Amino acid sequence: MSQITSLYVYKVVAQASSGVDVRDLFEALDLDPAGPIDPGLSWRTLRVSSVADAAASRSSESWE
Repeated sequence: MSQITSLYVYKVVAQASSGVDVRDLFEALDLDPAGPIDPGLSWRTLRVSSVADAAASRSSESWE
């Protein structure tokens, strides 16, 4: 199974539009939204994909 590091998670979630609350997305992966970033942490691709999808969804809603 593919693994994704916390560095990738921070980069993806950081792309959400400004003003969009994404704190719970970080917390869903047991990450502190303020960091520090530990690139040694990783998760299965599927788990991170759902977090990335949620961040993208919230960003697109802020444009409506």
